Amino acid sequence: MKSKVFKRILKECAGEYGFKYIFQYKALYLNTEQLIIAVNSQKSSYSNAYYVNCGFFVKELKKTSEYPKVEECHILHRFSNYETEHRSDLFNIDDLEDSTLTAIFHKNFVELRPTIENGIKSFFESNPKAVCAAGQALKQYLLNQ
Repeated sequence: MKSKVFKRILKECAGEYGFKYIFQYKALYLNTEQLIIAVNSQKSSYSNAYYVNCGFFVKELKKTSEYPKVEECHILHRFSNYETEHRSDLFNIDDLEDSTLTAIFHKNFVELRPTIENGIKSFFESNPKAVCAAGQALKQYLLNQ
């Protein structure tokens, strides 16, 4: 699979869940009442593979532009590649068929649905270890929810 195909499949799948691609930032965005969710792809330096990064920006914690960069978000997450023997966050594009990649991306976006609908607290309920990566402001925000 070529890089362009990988990115096209990601954009198409994301669009089905309401995300819009913003060329200026080379990322996909979904703006909810509580969150801005940013998704981008990141090329591996070591192989013909990509990571898919997902950032959650809590609007109540900080004012920002409509489109924060993924790395500016309050908590980061990576999509999982469920086709590997051990759950991985690396997508080796030489090993994936279009239909398989589409199914994997859909599964990852479905897993985001509770966070999209109910806010950041839902993310931590399904990913409790992620709280270790949360900054102090986000931890305080979660305690007050």
